Amino acid sequence: MSISLGDLLPSLPKGQMKKPPSAEDVHFRRMRWGFLGLVAGAFAAYLAVVARDLEIKWVEVEERGSEAGGNEDGKADMEMKEETEPQKD
Repeated sequence: MSISLGDLLPSLPKGQMKKPPSAEDVHFRRMRWGFLGLVAGAFAAYLAVVARDLEIKWVEVEERGSEAGGNEDGKADMEMKEETEPQKD
C-alpha cells in the first residue's frame, strides 16, 4: 500500500454552492435586525431624555506642598470648607 502526500493533507472544498436561505431564515434575520433597531432607538431616546438634565462640571483640585497630596499613611488629605450664611435675626 502506498501513501502519497495528498492523502495526508486535508482536502479543500471544491466549489460547494450554498443553498439559498429558506423563507423562515429570511424572516428570522429581518426580525433580528428589527429588534436590534428598536433597542438602539429606545436607547437613543432614553439618552435624549436623561441627558437633557445632565450637567458636567470641571473641578480643580489644589495640591498642598511639593508632594502630590497625601499624608504619612498614604491617605489623601481632604479639607471641608463650610460656607456660612448670614444669620437672620
